[in-house]
Amino acid sequence: MGSDFEMYVAKNDKGKTPPFSLINECLASFFLRYWQIKAPKVKLIWVSGELIKARSDLSLNHKLHFYDIPCFDSEFIPNSIDINTLLISNKKKTFNKLNNPLDLFHITLFDTWVENDDRKPTNYNLVLEPSQGKLNIIPIDDAYIFSTISYKDLNPKYVAVSTNDHLLVSGLGYLIKKNTAIDYNFIMSEREYF
Repeated sequence: MGSDFEMYVAKNDKGKTPPFSLINECLASFFLRYWQIKAPKVKLIWVSGELIKARSDLSLNHKLHFYDIPCFDSEFIPNSIDINTLLISNKKKTFNKLNNPLDLFHITLFDTWVENDDRKPTNYNLVLEPSQGKLNIIPIDDAYIFSTISYKDLNPKYVAVSTNDHLLVSGLGYLIKKNTAIDYNFIMSEREYF
């Protein structure tokens, strides 16, 4: 809970300087919003060392010196469900519960564009947000973009994502593809979007 009494999800980069994964999170959030994909609002925050010192039950991911630099902060999405904890049904009824099923195509395209190593069928990094009796698909945890390569080593000539790791080959991907008319108009619309 922040000083504004709102709930947030905070992440440190284990004291690394510069904190590449936190920078990646901020960049990915900007790109997702630019692409008009619903994503949590983010910012950088300071976590008081007093909060860390007061806890004896914290894991090795929460050492006091990890908080000497800002932390990544993501808006907390109340009542959200981590897709990794669900069994995805392949029924039309499940598809009809999604407010934004086409965002899965856009998220997959986004992941290809930024070389996201971490979002895949075994680790969705998506949550479902209840909204007006349906569910919004929302991407989270974008720390491992740019093939998890340091910025100075990034070179598009040497990057190639395996299509087998994309969300479109996941249970959710099959559900959405099966219930989406992928015709000429759809392809032209997506081409224009891209």
